[in-house]
Amino acid sequence: MNEFVYLMITIIPGLLLMAMLAFGDFDGGDADVGDIDGGWEGPSPFNGKLILGFFCGFGLGGLLCLHYNWFSAHWIAAVVGGFVIYGFVFALLLTLYSQRSNSQPKANSTIGSTATVKAAMTLTTVGEIEVVDPKTGSTLFLRASGIDAKVGEQVKVLKVSGGTATVEKVS
Repeated sequence: MNEFVYLMITIIPGLLLMAMLAFGDFDGGDADVGDIDGGWEGPSPFNGKLILGFFCGFGLGGLLCLHYNWFSAHWIAAVVGGFVIYGFVFALLLTLYSQRSNSQPKANSTIGSTATVKAAMTLTTVGEIEVVDPKTGSTLFLRASGIDAKVGEQVKVLKVSGGTATVEKVS
């Protein structure tokens, strides 16, 4: 009976994690409790994927301990297994979060560069610009605002904030 419980504790969160992988993140993002993360740029310790990973490891640790009869306190193996898998998932998410945060510094390096308007903008709407990063030579597409501009016009990037560039027309 205990093996069945541990098996279900492993399978159900595992299926949910695979569904998240296949269909996208449907847990609503990180679940923060106040300012507990203190400006942390990585995943919240209460992230749904981390909690599901803990339960997968918990079930797997308990199941293996019971099945192979390692020792009688199977709950200890379950807790250790939970934290091991939690650590693996945390490391993976931390890697993914660090990759995501690399786009802002690239955008900041385009300040002062000339860009081409790809989607028209007005003073009250946001458009899109294409700009070449002078440091890497890669092409970036950024949201842009601040002027009336038509597609194909040349603009200068003044600043980048929150992924949106403020631009002015090139004289």
